[in-house]
Amino acid sequence: MPRSWNVDLTEGHDITLAEEEGKELLWIADPGRERRPENGCWYREKNTPISGQVVKLGLEGRKVLSLTPPDLDLYQRENYWPTFIAVNEERHGATEIFG
Repeated sequence: MPRSWNVDLTEGHDITLAEEEGKELLWIADPGRERRPENGCWYREKNTPISGQVVKLGLEGRKVLSLTPPDLDLYQRENYWPTFIAVNEERHGATEIFG
């Protein structure tokens, strides 16, 4: 298994390891911009779109799923910047999968 791989993310802000049907998978929140500690704020190049996303990857780096932003009025007016992942796993009692 490779120790690293390229993934189309701006910045993996939160990573959660989960298990589905006996396979380990990574869920990653990508806010679509990088945080620059030296200036204390979010950074992106001028005139570039912000493309926040939540993705699920196999441990070999293959993208299994990319969630669309929630259907909320807020994301019609503002950018989608996911920064946290919570996985409700079946093995821990989940009865529904939300996405």
